[in-house]
Amino acid sequence: MDTPTATASAATSSGATTSGSAATAPRGVLGRTWADRVRDASIAHADVAGTPLVTDRPWIIAHRGYSAAAPENTLAAVDAARMIGADWIEVDLHVSADGTPIVIHDQSVDRTTDGSGQVARLDDDALSRLDAGSWAGPGFAGQRLPKLDTLLTDVSAKGGRLLLELKGEWSPGAVASVAGSIIDAGMADRTLVQSFAPGTLAHLRDIAPMVERCLLRTVPREEDMAVVEELQAIAYNPSVRGFFLRRAVVDQFLDSGCGVFVWTVDDPSSWEKLLGAGVQGIITNRPATLQGFITAKFEALP
Repeated sequence: MDTPTATASAATSSGATTSGSAATAPRGVLGRTWADRVRDASIAHADVAGTPLVTDRPWIIAHRGYSAAAPENTLAAVDAARMIGADWIEVDLHVSADGTPIVIHDQSVDRTTDGSGQVARLDDDALSRLDAGSWAGPGFAGQRLPKLDTLLTDVSAKGGRLLLELKGEWSPGAVASVAGSIIDAGMADRTLVQSFAPGTLAHLRDIAPMVERCLLRTVPREEDMAVVEELQAIAYNPSVRGFFLRRAVVDQFLDSGCGVFVWTVDDPSSWEKLLGAGVQGIITNRPATLQGFITAKFEALP
């Protein structure tokens, strides 16, 4: 996702807010709710630490790791997100000149490393030497751009769940490489893959249907209901601005039992509205703060 933070205005809000410990009633048609989809999906209901998969409240999804506390898309940010108990850890993937999936958001390395150049034109050796942490402070000096395999090994051993965004259009071969790494690491049941590109997700559906898929959108569209169905996607993920601009369209996805993960939301007023709307996930740069906010709503004292 390319919007680092967003605030929904009161003028675009529709839908009640939550209060106390009351949870939004399950939504769905023909008896199939979001809980049904999660139960039937190829995802584990607990990670290696025994943390249960939450279905009665929105998932807290750490954007680019815990990017408010550590340099984005590094193992330090992943570790920080895991430490505060984020339900999912979202990171981005591009492909190097050697065809290796690399964890980084931008097409170039200029903004988040001490190097320069396009990821797709740099080989693995050049990328491995870049410092991806010093820009965030001297305590993060020496953080590297992780390869996907390195990330998967880390999360497989230490716990957590991954939401991988494949940036841009990916070829069948590149998608197969990602899917193979996920499966070889034993992470197919703790990984979701999202993309703005339906073709990329279609490749993943055909190559590794056990790896669950999510369709990203900036602005929701009614015709995407058929796309989500065709992709057999578990979730539909709009921007927070798009969510409130086209709330009626998003409600169609919610009413179908499809998951909705909204990005990127850092302010409590928007969290309040999204809780009232009954979304299944909130993608944020501030997962610890969101965690406290949701805990207060769902576990309030009588």
